[in-house]
Amino acid sequence: MAAEDGAPEQVVAQLDAQPLGDARPATSWQPGEVLTNTYVLDLSAAPPETPLTYYFGYYDWRDGSRLPVDGGRDDKLVLHGK
Repeated sequence: MAAEDGAPEQVVAQLDAQPLGDARPATSWQPGEVLTNTYVLDLSAAPPETPLTYYFGYYDWRDGSRLPVDGGRDDKLVLHGK
């Protein structure tokens, strides 16, 4: 959630899950392949009309380190919305 007046950001929802569940392990993904899935977050803990910041990323299951995304520019995608 976006910080207001210099206040620290507050996590109102989080989801850690294997992409695509057990249907397609990441080791079977091919370059250029487009895979889709839907995830639902319960944002009821967020104050109404507060702008939200969403962070999306992948982790290496072996050591928990974040993997590069967006062509290696960062280790997470940052999306803004309500």
